[in-house]
Amino acid sequence: MTSTISKTAGPSKPAVPPTIPAPAEQPAPQVIPDLALTAPPVVTTLGRINARLSPAMKALLLAVLLPTLLSLLYFGLWASPMYIAEARFAVRGAETSGGASGLAALLLPSGASVGADAHIVAEYIQSPDIMEAIDEELHIFSHFSSREYDIISRLAADATRDERLSFWQWAVKPSLDPETGIIALSVKAYDPVTAQKLAEAVLARSEALVNAMSRRAQDDAIALAMSEVKTAEKRVSAAQEAMREFRNRSGMLDPASTAGGLQGIVSQLEGDAVKVRAEIAEASTYMSKDAPALVGLRARLKAVEKQLASEKLRLAGESARKDSLTTFAGEYEALQTESEFARQQLVSAMTSLETARVKAEAKSRYVVAFQIPALPDESLYPRPFLFTAYALAGSLVLAGLCSLIFAAVREHAGF
Repeated sequence: MTSTISKTAGPSKPAVPPTIPAPAEQPAPQVIPDLALTAPPVVTTLGRINARLSPAMKALLLAVLLPTLLSLLYFGLWASPMYIAEARFAVRGAETSGGASGLAALLLPSGASVGADAHIVAEYIQSPDIMEAIDEELHIFSHFSSREYDIISRLAADATRDERLSFWQWAVKPSLDPETGIIALSVKAYDPVTAQKLAEAVLARSEALVNAMSRRAQDDAIALAMSEVKTAEKRVSAAQEAMREFRNRSGMLDPASTAGGLQGIVSQLEGDAVKVRAEIAEASTYMSKDAPALVGLRARLKAVEKQLASEKLRLAGESARKDSLTTFAGEYEALQTESEFARQQLVSAMTSLETARVKAEAKSRYVVAFQIPALPDESLYPRPFLFTAYALAGSLVLAGLCSLIFAAVREHAGF
């Protein structure tokens, strides 16, 4: 069968491969333009400014704006509010005329010393002595270093003595008016009650200091007058003791009076002797030498003359006798003069003491507080906008200085 088919089919033709239909032509993909690349750029005001600013100017603006922004955030949102208690007082004293003499007058304070006292009080308020005294009383540094308040403004818990003093001088500020002598006291604390108590404590300590200074000046002046009185009293006592010893030794209260009495006795005895001699002369004219009456007159005359000689001896004394009445009288006069001078010195010293006491009272110093510390009702520190303005001004000044320095260095370097 195969051969038959071959013959009838004729000559063979080359085989043609089957035709594969071509794929249908696909339309070209549509390209969607990128709007971000094709749209015109949007130029903002900030962009224009940024493009025009040099890097140095950008740094300069950053140096100004960043501290200002940080200051506004700190003072406005984070800083712990503080309350300010204020007081106004002055040191005054009563001035009177007259006064003590000598060194006592120099030791008493004068009118010009009131201003000096005010300066001393202002310095004392800023001193470590009042700081430590009030801290013992109020434990004020426990308040200033409490963790309840922001870490920037509060005092460190382990602060040194110098750091505590610096914080105290910042929180407690006296301001002295040199013309009027008025001290304005400003005290800051984290709560109003503490601020008021601290201001009251500072005022009380200042008053105690003024009283102590006044009392010391008074005590010094009065002590000097008292020493003069004691010296005069010792002199009077010594004079009295010398007079007592003299009277015990001489047996006479007043040799001058005794001498006057002896002079009278001598005069009387001399008169008696003259009278007896006259009687003897008269009796001798009509009596014998051995007549009893005449013998008695002679014996009487002898006794009068003996007593007269004795009294004259006591009155005039002899060179060998140092305890004669004349010597006693001279010694007594010297003792009497010393006693009189001692009494006069005592009277003068007592007068000076009384004058010093009156002067001390008139020169006493005291504190006059005409604005006592009140309880603050609002926080006056910090002031956010004011302090931010300070920060802005400071940043501008600092940035300007840095810009000038940079420009000078750049010009000098030639680039």
